[in-house]
Order: sequence, then structure tokens, then C-alpha cells
Amino acid sequence: MFESMNFIYFNLLLLISGWIGLYTFSFILMAILSPFKFVNDVRNPPKILSFSLSGIGIIFQIYFWSLWSAYCVAITFEYTTSPTTWDWLYFICGYGWSYGLIGWLSYKEQLTAFDFEESKQITRGALFYKFVAVASFIIFVFWPNLMDKPFGWVLNILV
Repeated sequence: MFESMNFIYFNLLLLISGWIGLYTFSFILMAILSPFKFVNDVRNPPKILSFSLSGIGIIFQIYFWSLWSAYCVAITFEYTTSPTTWDWLYFICGYGWSYGLIGWLSYKEQLTAFDFEESKQITRGALFYKFVAVASFIIFVFWPNLMDKPFGWVLNILV
């Protein structure tokens, strides 16, 4: 009985954390990308400005999805240190949570796509960020000390 409650709490924690993380992610990403509105209003915007804004957005997304994977790994390790009988189930669910939010977010974003080409671009971007999240999860499971440098400050607060 206690084992199944731990599993429910584990998934509930990742669900709530995911929703909070998505709202935080969306707010920060919109703050980063809002200058694009002004760049697009200009007839010939400087390419350096467009590339730098895109680069900042991409770096932020890579950092966020790697942070989310590190958080999923840290929570998984936290719950598997207790005497559970099915550690593998926690790792599979943590793995699913690490990239599941990207899938949900890309699904919602595809609903707002104006045409097929834009939908393909959304899918391409989502696949890239899913790869980042999955690779980060696998790397952090096998080498958890790699989480400390870039994400230790957040994980010490959250976990």
C-alpha cells in the first residue's frame, strides 16, 4: 500500500511541477521573444538582431528542457532511494515525464498553426527539443554529477 502511494505522489509531484514549469517557461520565453514583434515590424530588420534573438531563445529552451530532465532525474533518484520494489517503474515514468511535456506543448502549438508548413516546423522543433530532453535524462541517470554545475542551484532549492 505504501509503495503505491509513493508512486502516486511521485507522479503527482511531477505533474504539478510540470504545470508550474510550463507556465514559467512560457512566460520567460515570451519575454525573450517579444522583441521579434518589433523586429518584424521593421521593413528590413538587421540579420544580426534576428539571429541573436533566435539564438537566445534556442539556448534558453535547451537549458530549460535539460533542467526539466535533471529535475525528473533528481526526483526519480529521491523516490528510488526509499525501499521500493519497482525502481525501474520510477525510471520509466521519470523518462516519460522528461519529454511528455514537450509533446503536449507541441500538440497545443500545432493547433494554432496556420498552414501545413508551419505545422512541420513546429514538429521539427519539438523533435529537436525532445532529443535534448531524452539525451539529458539518459546522461543524468548514468552520470548524475553532471547535473551539479549547470543546474545545482535550482535543484538544491527544488529537491
